[in-house]
This record gives sequence, structure tokens and C-alpha cells, in this order.
Amino acid sequence: MKDDKLGETTKALVDGGGVNSISPSLFTEVFDAFEEAVVITDASRRMVYVNSATERLFGYSKNALYGEEAKILYADENDFFEQGRIRFNTSSKIAAENYRVAYRRSDGEQFFGLTTGAVMRAKDGTVTGFIGIVRPARSTDQSLDTLQKIQNITSDVALSQSNKIERLLRVGLDHFGLEKAIVSRIVGSQYTIEYCVDLKGELEPLTTFDLSGTYCVHTLSAGKSVGFHFVAKSEIQNHPCYANFKLESYIGAPIWLSGQLYGTINFSSPSPVEPFCRDDHILVALLSDTVSYLLYKKQSEEEMKRLASIDGLTGLPNRRATMERLSELSA
Repeated sequence: MKDDKLGETTKALVDGGGVNSISPSLFTEVFDAFEEAVVITDASRRMVYVNSATERLFGYSKNALYGEEAKILYADENDFFEQGRIRFNTSSKIAAENYRVAYRRSDGEQFFGLTTGAVMRAKDGTVTGFIGIVRPARSTDQSLDTLQKIQNITSDVALSQSNKIERLLRVGLDHFGLEKAIVSRIVGSQYTIEYCVDLKGELEPLTTFDLSGTYCVHTLSAGKSVGFHFVAKSEIQNHPCYANFKLESYIGAPIWLSGQLYGTINFSSPSPVEPFCRDDHILVALLSDTVSYLLYKKQSEEEMKRLASIDGLTGLPNRRATMERLSELSA
């Protein structure tokens, strides 16, 4: 239905000769369900339609924006003019593409937005208007802060490898704004929670699931990071994990250890979130690599400890291991 209405709108733009010729109710029917802010202007870049997500994101009412230049949404009016020079002009030949720019809300707060901008043309090629689809981008400062936290945790010699993994899961939760973080161990079709942080306290280590009943089956199938920001409106809305746990958002990546699949690192929540961006996928892949390294260190330390307690000639527990065991029993 959504695709039909979008096609109807496109046809109206082409045949009708301009954005002003289209019924506002048709725009509303198509774009009001979008989670991203949708801004449509005429050829002079004055706003003729914004959806409800635009009101929520920018803090203006629709009536306050209609007839205004889109300049009111930009943090720096120089960016408004620069985007006009590059793409939002009647001689533009640029196809729809993504870019990042700073915007300003009605209360003065600034934020970076990931924007898809395109020219709208009539059948004869005349520019009739412009469309921009905007969603907030996580700030560079936040990404740098997250990277610094990862560095601080991995370099902290006072923490055990297990403690480092648990703290990394918390860092991921803070960054993505989600509730549940898991490092899983996957053997065959069995999915076991090895480490977890659950802000609601519902998950526990060593809990097992069938792999097919988890979103991680899609991560393994892809062989790379996978994210779903609103499962109810995604292609996996009929997945058993959604039916059983109603987890609306998920991002995860495979963990490889010594060239073999170990499991996954994943973050999820029962609430939808903003769509995951490229930086989010890079970060979850970095967390996967970091956890893989920590698991390797943990296994190496355990093996060194085991070898230190065995007599090299007899293969039996040596004097040190015997004394440690006696000390444990007498404690």
C-alpha cells in the first residue's frame, strides 16, 4: 500500500507539473508514517510539506514551517546556500545522494543530520521542487568518546579479561541506547549466553536458546554486522525472536576466534531506535574484534595457569598445584 501511494505521488509530481499541485492529504498518506523527517519544498526552496517526524525532530509545527525557506532548519545559513549551489537548484544534475550537515531545532539546539536529498522534476524535465529526508546522526564527539572508553578498558591492567568484556558491553549499550548486551557462544544450533548485561535483569549467563530463534541467525548468515532498528516494520517481523520477546531493535556482529566462528556480540531492546548508521556498524565490528582478542587472552592465561600446575615429566599435578588445592580445602 505504501509503495502504491508513493508511486501515485511520483506520478502526480510528473504529470501535475509541481509540488503545489498535489493534495496535502496525498503527501500525508505517503510520508506521515516515515520515521525520518521528510521535507518537501517548491523550486524556490520554500517548504510546502513536512511530515510529523519533522515536527518531532525540529520542534516546529507544520504551520510554522509552511511557506518558510528551508534555511530556518540549518544551523549555519552558509550550509543552506552551499547545498543550494551543489544540488538544490534548477540546473542540478545530481541524483539522490546522502550527505551530512548541521541542523538547528526550534529551541536552538544543534545536531548533525544524515540527509538524502533529491530534485523533483516534471515530465518535461523542469525542476518542480526538492525533497530532503533527514535523520539524526550520532555526533563525532560521541563516537570519539566511545572509542576512548574502549581504549581505557582494554588497557586497564587491573581488570580481568572477563571484567573487560562486561564493561565493553556496557559501553555498547550506552552508545546505541539499547537495553540488552550479549556475548554468545554458538556451537552447531545451540546459542549460549556467555556474558550479558541486561538493564532489566531478565537475562543470565549460561542460558541457552536454539540459534534459529535468535536474530543472530541473520548475523551469521550475512557474515558481518547486521542491524534492525524497528523490527515490526522490517523484513524479519515474523521471526520467532520477535514473536517471543518483542525485541524491536538489534545490532550484532560475528565473533571469530583463531579463524573459527566463536559466537556473536549483540545489543537489543524492546523499543525501536533511530536507524543504525555506518559508524554504528563499524563500532559493533570493532567491539567484536576487541572481545575476540580478550577471549584469546583469557584462554591463553588459563592454559598458562594449567601448564604451570602440571609436572612436565609425569603429567601429574606438581607440588605447587597440590599445595594450592590443600589450601583451598582447608579454607
